[in-house]
Amino acid sequence: MATSRTVKDTLDVQREVAQVREQIETFQGQLNVLADQAALSTVTVNLHPIPDLRVERRAPDQYSMHDSVEFPISVINDGTVELRNVTVRDQLDPGLVFQNATKPGQYDQSTHSVVWTIDRMAPGQSLELRTRVRLEGDGQAMRLSAEASTDSDVRNAEQDQAGVTLPFFVDLSLQQDPDLEIEIDQELTMVLNYSNRGNGDARDVRLVERLPAGMTFMRANRGGRLDADRNEIVWEFPELSPGASGSVSYVVRLDADTGRQWLATSIESTESDRARVDNRRVTFITAIPKGEDGEFVASESDDWDPGETVDNSVEVLTRVGQWTANAAIVIGIIVAPITAVLGAVGLGALGVHRTVIRRIRRRMP
Repeated sequence: MATSRTVKDTLDVQREVAQVREQIETFQGQLNVLADQAALSTVTVNLHPIPDLRVERRAPDQYSMHDSVEFPISVINDGTVELRNVTVRDQLDPGLVFQNATKPGQYDQSTHSVVWTIDRMAPGQSLELRTRVRLEGDGQAMRLSAEASTDSDVRNAEQDQAGVTLPFFVDLSLQQDPDLEIEIDQELTMVLNYSNRGNGDARDVRLVERLPAGMTFMRANRGGRLDADRNEIVWEFPELSPGASGSVSYVVRLDADTGRQWLATSIESTESDRARVDNRRVTFITAIPKGEDGEFVASESDDWDPGETVDNSVEVLTRVGQWTANAAIVIGIIVAPITAVLGAVGLGALGVHRTVIRRIRRRMP
């Protein structure tokens, strides 16, 4: 203002000063409003637990080698906020052959696994994913392991994975034939029934029928051969699948004179058998001799051989027990009273003897 030379310059300066003062007052008013808002501001905080991702899975109730089986996977968000970018991976055992999976699952051949990608999972949401495979392998136990991951922080990472193990077993069995009575010098056809009741393959199966000394091998079907050194008929099968069953037969001639013979049958494989109690059996053969007229007569031999069946052993032991009980009854009823009477008589005689001796001694000088 001091350097103004004209009226116009003076007016321009006043105008500028007025604008600057107006701006200052505007900024001061804004500053006052912001100061009041900061003094009275409210902060809202939403508290919630960290998301909890959980994976569950279970094995099927029944399964066997070579079956096509579906394995479910449950993925659950136990938290109160949503999960983002959830990835679920189902790692397959080398013995499992992938067939299909629920969408959007994709099979990754390089890692032999199935992968699902889920963009979002709402609080409390549960997903049911499934993988279908065919069970193939070498008979060893198989394992499937599912694992889930997410971009969000989770509360308990140990629950983000779950696995299941599938054991396999072999259970070979033989069906028992009844005992037989066979005429001497006659041919006998025997049928052996076998099965695999397990859920795993029985490999290198060996079925053996041991013949007694009184039998002569004639022939056998399905590749049965005679091991002359051991006097055994042997059948060999490369593999017996779960639930498979079959039968073989052979023909022998009974040469024994009389009495009992027994056939010992067994079946086994390279795998361990879960229940070996039915892997062996014994069939008793009773030889019927010829009478003088050439007719066959039944054997009257009632001797017990320790090698006979358990049923025969129990029968003999029962007879022995009955005989012992009868003997005890006889002793209790008859022998015991007689013994008591004889004892009483003996005591009376002893008393008389003592009385006579005393009288004799008194009469002696």
